[in-house]
Amino acid sequence: MIILLQGKDTYLQKRALNQIISDSRPAKVVFFDFGIEKITLDLLREEIRQKSIFKEKKLLIVIGLLEQIGFGKETTSFLSSLSNIDETVIVLVENKAVPKHQLFSQVYKTEPLKLNSLKKWIADEIQSRGGEIEERALQILIYAGGENLWAISNEIDKLIAYKKGEKILIDDVNLLISPKIEDNIFQAIDFIGQRDKKNALKMLYIHLKKGDSISYLLAMIGFHFRTLILAKSGADPQKSGIHPFVFRKALNQARFFSQEELNNIYRQIILSDIKIKTGQIEERIALDLLIFGM
Repeated sequence: MIILLQGKDTYLQKRALNQIISDSRPAKVVFFDFGIEKITLDLLREEIRQKSIFKEKKLLIVIGLLEQIGFGKETTSFLSSLSNIDETVIVLVENKAVPKHQLFSQVYKTEPLKLNSLKKWIADEIQSRGGEIEERALQILIYAGGENLWAISNEIDKLIAYKKGEKILIDDVNLLISPKIEDNIFQAIDFIGQRDKKNALKMLYIHLKKGDSISYLLAMIGFHFRTLILAKSGADPQKSGIHPFVFRKALNQARFFSQEELNNIYRQIILSDIKIKTGQIEERIALDLLIFGM
């Protein structure tokens, strides 16, 4: 079975992926990222064809395969040979558009939301979480969060917890909206690069006290380390879709780490998040172990 997650919005990608993990209930999750590691099709085929003696379901998350090797006859032939392997679900995560094909059992669209769709998404999210918001407050929330669904979702959780079932007003949004987290994440990563993990955790705990969720922090850390990997490998910031200023800061930070260290840390971030989502570890413990293990 092959599932396609197609689009650039990482929040929608993550939500769809969480749903797939929940539905498939895999005994094992394997992660490949063609954008940051040298992975061959033979290596991928070998992993897919490894069978458990207990016939446990395996989920393979494969990022950027089609972007790196294209979607021609060789690729379709390769995927066709793997699509019917028992007890294995393959999830292809692609930023760019992929042509329709019978290979894909399910297709999730994860493109960034336009303004009208974003307004509806926020209103629906608030309602699904047991809240209600006035129009003016909704406008401020959109302005503060922009297109960053991670940030908006995080603020929604805080607003609903604060209002306890009452309607969210513009004064509530102005009171609770957090400053952007990116600068503090940069500082936390600086501490990690300097092997000062205690202060790195202190920086992150500040956000936990403000009401930011651990899943949000892990997502931001993950995005940041992927940027460090791309900067370290000499990737083109324009092709990578990274703002030049952010890329320059990442390039400076990347010098604290070897390429192998960055790849290992990024892999641990992904695995920590998967363990949290599958109930293998408590969130706070996962964050502590992740930072001290870097």
